[in-house]
Amino acid sequence: MNKVAGRALPSLTSLRIIAASLVFFGHGAVLQIFADPDVNQSMFHLSRNASPVGLSYFFVLSGFILVWSHRPEDTSGQFWRRRLLRIFPNHVLVYAAILLMIVAAGGRLATTDALASLFLVQSWLPHPTLWQNAVNIPTWSLSVELLLYLAFPLTLALVNRIPKRYLWWAAALIAGVAIAMPFIVNEYWPYQSQSVTTEAAIQQWLLYASPVARLFEFLVGMLMARILITGQWPRIRPIVAVALVIGVYVATLEIELMGGYQSLLLIPLALLVTAYAAADLAGRSRLLTRPWLVRTGELTYAFYLVHFTVLVAVHAAYSGQTWVGYLYDARQFTIPGGILFLVGAFLLSLFVAGVLYTFVEQPVMRRWAHPNNDHTASRPPVVEGAG
Repeated sequence: MNKVAGRALPSLTSLRIIAASLVFFGHGAVLQIFADPDVNQSMFHLSRNASPVGLSYFFVLSGFILVWSHRPEDTSGQFWRRRLLRIFPNHVLVYAAILLMIVAAGGRLATTDALASLFLVQSWLPHPTLWQNAVNIPTWSLSVELLLYLAFPLTLALVNRIPKRYLWWAAALIAGVAIAMPFIVNEYWPYQSQSVTTEAAIQQWLLYASPVARLFEFLVGMLMARILITGQWPRIRPIVAVALVIGVYVATLEIELMGGYQSLLLIPLALLVTAYAAADLAGRSRLLTRPWLVRTGELTYAFYLVHFTVLVAVHAAYSGQTWVGYLYDARQFTIPGGILFLVGAFLLSLFVAGVLYTFVEQPVMRRWAHPNNDHTASRPPVVEGAG
């Protein structure tokens, strides 16, 4: 493996908080918090695709970083142990807190839904409600990530067998399949936007929330890491990749990416990740390597776990109600009030995430992730899913 592999990539860590912010404000738009319906409509139109883009970034980044930080001496057992230790302690703690809130408020949960989301298997099967009815709804993406982690030793072996001269071709082929898939499926099985039917839920699972749909992003991320490691990267400047992401985002504002069309951003996001990684290696990245920004990026897994609960719980409390299963009669805000609410909920989510990262995630990883015979403690942190 090329000697550059495994080096720290602080810009990618910093980009995590930007991606997590897209997810946060995309979910915030769903709450329709403003009293002016035109403002709600404008906010929803501009940011409804923000969450899918942020999530796609995380899936691409996960594949990239797992290949980047892999060492030949690392066993599957060591890899799986680290992944499980990073995912489950925070997840179980937040899950328990939400469950207690629901029970204390007199809410009820189906046992199947509760158990599926506890063990993060809710996105593994085409069930019409499991992935949408999780105790902590955004953890559907962690369910997908978990399955991708379990399959990683196999996918890594397959990706490593591709000769370096064919890596770009492989990435282009997989990206092409990902982009074509929703168009082909929707040609014969039209997407039913805003529909609550079982058929619509299964269709959205297939194109948006299933491991198959996200495997393409994960694989492209893995291939882009190998492209950089093997010296096949043509030095595309980060600003070019940023402009491409923004341009495609604006161009797709009229398309509902949750209908499976998140793959339209796959190529720009893959270029973004690799361009910033290459800039870090060359010492050309400045803004995104600032310590405070990198530190904030490290909080994003915990931030993702708590952000939606903070949004709806605070909104329900402001409305003078007890939040039960994301259902409450919401009060709405003036424009300044709504902005203050979103900023306040964002900062509160970041604070709670900092507590989880400092007192749960870091101690667990220090204590159990790197036993004496596992020489991986110096590796860059591996990104978890976000959703």
